Amino acid sequence: MQTFKTPLLIPLIVSGTFLISCFVPVLQIIILTFDGGLLSYFNKIIFNDNYSKFGTTNWIVNFSLSILLLVFLLRAKTRLTQILFSILSIIFLFSLIAFIFMADDKTADPVDPEPYFLYFVIESLISGIILCAIVKIKNKLQRVI
Repeated sequence: MQTFKTPLLIPLIVSGTFLISCFVPVLQIIILTFDGGLLSYFNKIIFNDNYSKFGTTNWIVNFSLSILLLVFLLRAKTRLTQILFSILSIIFLFSLIAFIFMADDKTADPVDPEPYFLYFVIESLISGIILCAIVKIKNKLQRVI
C-alpha cells in the first residue's frame, strides 16, 4: 500500500481548482448540463418522466453516486485512482448540492442567483469540505488501525 505524506493534497487541489473555476463557470455549466441529462434519463426510467419528481430523482441518483464514489475514494490505493475518484465525487456532490440549492421547491424552476457565481462558490466550498473531511477521516482511521 502506498502512503502519502500529505493525504489532503489531492482533495485540496481538486477542491481549489473547482472553486477557482467558479468565477468563469464554464466547467460548472458543462457538469450541470451533463448531470441534468443524466437525471432526465433516470427520471424517465424511474418516474415515467414526471417532472414533479425531479428533486427525488436528484436525491436518488446524485446522492447514491456521491456516496459510492466517496467509498471508492476511501478504498483507493494509488494516486491515479485517488485523483479520479476525487474528481468524480466532487462532480456528483456539486451536482447534488446545485440541484438542491438552485431549484425553487414549489415550481421546480431554477432560481436566478445574484451574482451569478455566488451559488457556484457556495456549492464548491461545501463539496470541497465534504471531500476533504472524508479523506481526513480515512487518514485518522488508518492511523488508529
